[in-house]
Amino acid sequence: MITDTIQTPMEFITNFDSENLPGSFTGNSIPIWSKRLIELFKSTGVDNLQCFDATLKSEDGNYIWNDYFAVNVLGQAAVADLSHSDYVKICESPSGLPFLGFQKLVLDKSKINDQLLFRLAENPIELLAHEQLITALQKTKQEGGWGITALPIDEI
Repeated sequence: MITDTIQTPMEFITNFDSENLPGSFTGNSIPIWSKRLIELFKSTGVDNLQCFDATLKSEDGNYIWNDYFAVNVLGQAAVADLSHSDYVKICESPSGLPFLGFQKLVLDKSKINDQLLFRLAENPIELLAHEQLITALQKTKQEGGWGITALPIDEI
């Protein structure tokens, strides 16, 4: 959880413009999600989001998009079954778990505990979403799509 005071709205300069509009899920190092996406996730039961008001601005300053949030997904779970996954160790992390790069990720289903959305402790850049969230995204249409790629993951 981020406990420091954050000046909001956070402002992000983007290469979006009138022809190339921002999607509901954007941002690399800082996830930026639309209000609609957050509302959809919350309506399915996601309760571990820390959200900070954000504004997206085009590089030339001519376009501004509100109703966006910088999002911190709270919670990590060490759920990778390393005996069935293919990975390389990248480095040690502050948590003491190794930071791993996965070529093939297999999850230990018994460790997931029906969490809907969380970070993979072995690679916190990765967000894992329960099938329930993917179904909600598929059922709720968004012009231009949600901007999310979901890949199935094997479980044992």
